[in-house]
Amino acid sequence: MRLQRKLTRGDSRRAMPAGVVPLAAVVLAFCAVAAPARAQSYLRIEIAGHHVTSSPWKEKYKGWLQIEAVEASSDAQNARAGSGDAPRGSWMEDGRRWTVFPSILNSGRAAAGRLSFGIDESASLEPLRDAQKHKSLIASAELDYYDDNSGTCIGKYRLKGIRVLSLETAPPSACPEYELTISFQSVEKI
Repeated sequence: MRLQRKLTRGDSRRAMPAGVVPLAAVVLAFCAVAAPARAQSYLRIEIAGHHVTSSPWKEKYKGWLQIEAVEASSDAQNARAGSGDAPRGSWMEDGRRWTVFPSILNSGRAAAGRLSFGIDESASLEPLRDAQKHKSLIASAELDYYDDNSGTCIGKYRLKGIRVLSLETAPPSACPEYELTISFQSVEKI
């Protein structure tokens, strides 16, 4: 897509250039149109004495990592939602069924699984990269999970036995800029 610039000629001193829009406004508008606004969830995680943080939108989550587009996959063969139905989701190339986070829980608990989510460029990424490189086991983390559509808090969870599986740069048109995938040994609602 090419932007054309035209100037509006007029007798008034107030005549403004038409089509001249700051690049930042164009990029922000494109991201807003390309991806609907999502509610943010928050992860409090410490790796080797360093808190992994970003610049959260909500003041009460200062010191936490703001995350979005959270998807989950359970390692349990018969992962079921709390209602007894099989979780809905899409099968990915790795043969795993990825779905929304709450659907992997059964009675507030789940066995081992994986989470994948987006993080932005303001996050402190070095502790995550080091944990991935050294295959470090992270004792636990807290997750405050919000519904993507309504923005309501679904619940607070504790993840235990965490490993960083991948930290990848998202495609250039994606918002946010990075995708993080972690594994966990267990999760429970707190």
